[in-house]
Amino acid sequence: MQDVSFLVVDDCQLVRNLVRNTIENRLGSENVYTAADGIEAFELLNARKIDIIIADWQMPQMDGDELLRRVRKSEKLKTTPFIMMSSLGDKEHVLAAIQNGVSQYVMKPFTAEKLEDAIQKSWNSANRRGAVRLSSLPEHRVRIQTNTRKIAGTVKNISHTGMLIELTYCRELHLL
Repeated sequence: MQDVSFLVVDDCQLVRNLVRNTIENRLGSENVYTAADGIEAFELLNARKIDIIIADWQMPQMDGDELLRRVRKSEKLKTTPFIMMSSLGDKEHVLAAIQNGVSQYVMKPFTAEKLEDAIQKSWNSANRRGAVRLSSLPEHRVRIQTNTRKIAGTVKNISHTGMLIELTYCRELHLL
């Protein structure tokens, strides 16, 4: 992920530095920008190309939830992965973030592994959304030959990353 650019938004300098160090040391990216609040973050988002946003919920001037809503309303930014990090773990806050389009929600305090996992999931999900996928195809049948038998199935959709095949489970196709 060395070519991926990040924006870390938190009013606490220590948290910004911890997240930046995690991104640089664990993911190898040197493109990490920081902002102390949502207003500064939104200005940076309009000035630079940012691939992933990681923002705290509770900040002065413009909080993370308002930043998330503005990002999702922006034609330029609406598909940018957005990770909310917060100590607010109650049902209402998590549901609000989901309804506003958050990609991942990370509870503070978190480990470097948890943050890295959220970043990977957000990035991979964004890449899949951008993949050309052909669905609602006319029915295509496929036959898979194993060492012991032929298995028939139906192709449901196709993308450059693979195809979805519907077939009856059989032990020969069990994948690890």
